[in-house]
Amino acid sequence: MPKTGFRLCRPTGGPGNGPRIESSRTREKRWQTKDALREGRRAIELLPVTKDSINGAHMIEFFAIIAAWVGEKDLACEQLAIATRLPGSLSYGQLKLHPYPLRVDPRFEKIVQSLAPK
Repeated sequence: MPKTGFRLCRPTGGPGNGPRIESSRTREKRWQTKDALREGRRAIELLPVTKDSINGAHMIEFFAIIAAWVGEKDLACEQLAIATRLPGSLSYGQLKLHPYPLRVDPRFEKIVQSLAPK
């Protein structure tokens, strides 16, 4: 059943990146960690923030989620920190309510608190 997840997913964002991210999520769920991370990195390369500030930021956010799901907590926190510095990407409410697997990580909580309303 290889590539089934890729075939079922259609683009919703930038050209060619929707399926790549969805494929990466599918691979992650099947514990193909290296493939999931490689596909996520490739999506960021294909749609960098310099080309599309909105969707590029979403690619970084999705990559952080993938990294967290496969247990790469350092990488996930690093990518979330990058995404939160981009204008209009992640907000306090989004991070506070999202069921990230990083919820118990103090680095994640620090990122969330940095976005808290003052």
